[in-house]
Amino acid sequence: MIEKKIINNIEYYSANYIYKEWANGKYCKKQKSQFFTNQSTKSLIYKLNNEVINPCYITGRGSGELSGTWIIKELIPYYFNWLNKLPAPSYTRTEMQFCNIIEESFKGILKFEKQKPLDYYIIDMYCEELNLCIEYDEKYHKYTKEYDKKREDYIKLNYGYEIIRHLENDNIGIIINKIYKMYENKSNND
Repeated sequence: MIEKKIINNIEYYSANYIYKEWANGKYCKKQKSQFFTNQSTKSLIYKLNNEVINPCYITGRGSGELSGTWIIKELIPYYFNWLNKLPAPSYTRTEMQFCNIIEESFKGILKFEKQKPLDYYIIDMYCEELNLCIEYDEKYHKYTKEYDKKREDYIKLNYGYEIIRHLENDNIGIIINKIYKMYENKSNND
């Protein structure tokens, strides 16, 4: 797990540790400071500082207890995606439509959280009642299969969540039926 500290009653995670794990001992030109100075990160930090926690990151110099860069949990997936040169997580129009249809289909029955951060990753949709992650795979996912597999394995191992994937051109009724069957099975077992 990621190294963390509580500073002023706020839980922060080590950006240095994430960077070292990501670099895996290799020399990398990419510097953490580049993440914090790019415009999209500045906008995100401004939003997080106003809506979630202020400050959302802390940087300390030297070798003391606060040395290094420390970030809040909500910033981790964006940092990890930046390291991997992936686009910052955001919904496309089709992904938003998909999520809205799923939410409407189970309105009053199940609750879904969109864009849920889990350590390094962001899940498209999460249903706590079913311990279920739902991923909407658009065309570009055919190029990220290895990354998607690593991500799934990490989430299953560290959180025990079930993950179902919906391909962009699949019939949405199939996934709605899967979720409903999971809901029925859970209701029958409770």
